[in-house]
Amino acid sequence: MRLTKGGTLIRNGLNVRKSAEPSMKEQEMDDDLEKRIRERAFQLWEADGRPDGKEKEHWERARAEVQADQQSIATPQGVTFGP
Repeated sequence: MRLTKGGTLIRNGLNVRKSAEPSMKEQEMDDDLEKRIRERAFQLWEADGRPDGKEKEHWERARAEVQADQQSIATPQGVTFGP
């Protein structure tokens, strides 16, 4: 196994991954996540009366809500893990 100068991992002569660049699917997922956070932050800002200087607060609240929403989708009710 070796890593090329370009960041590509080679194992047994096969290109395993390119460490420096996300895949197209990963990039789309990141873009979708950021869009959902941005839209939720805007909704929170509007609901709070459009105050100045609270961008970070709205962004963090939106990020937490979107991530919690993703967790609830990823782990359906009634599903348990472990023994």
